[in-house]
Amino acid sequence: PRCPSPPAVLFWSPRCELVRVDGADGSDGRQEPNLRLIRAGLLLTTAQLCVLADAGNAYVMDIASVQAVEEARSRPSALVTIASTSGHIWQIHVRDEPGEFVAHLRRARSLLCSAPAGAV
Repeated sequence: PRCPSPPAVLFWSPRCELVRVDGADGSDGRQEPNLRLIRAGLLLTTAQLCVLADAGNAYVMDIASVQAVEEARSRPSALVTIASTSGHIWQIHVRDEPGEFVAHLRRARSLLCSAPAGAV
């Protein structure tokens, strides 16, 4: 359960990219993985991580479902990998303040309240 407080915006950037894996026809007619970058906005609140991929697609992940975050450092941008509890791996290329995004994501995770003893 979360602390009883309204969600607050921690980070917003319209200059991110989502790494998407699509099937592409290989030379022998089989589907092969094809990586492509999709322009995306990234909104992080104390409750959710939202990836706004385009006008018709938004991906929302509860902060509690974020298991791990890795960041490539020493670059003006970062490729952030997020593992969710559902088994999905998200890769997001963050151009604006990559270290700030990761710090805020870790902060949001630390703000989660623990369930009272005996709660299910």
